[in-house]
Amino acid sequence: MARTRIGLHIFIQNWRDSDASLPEKLRETVANQLTKVRTGRPCCGHPGQPGC
Repeated sequence: MARTRIGLHIFIQNWRDSDASLPEKLRETVANQLTKVRTGRPCCGHPGQPGC
């Protein structure tokens, strides 16, 4: 089964477009990355959030 990779530009765009404060962006990034690792999926299920 091939894994699709979401480009770095999408990651950066989600980070840049978010209106959240820096601590909130960091929290969302960590939470979304942990969700991806835990589920083994290329997306955390929260498109548009930092870290997704």
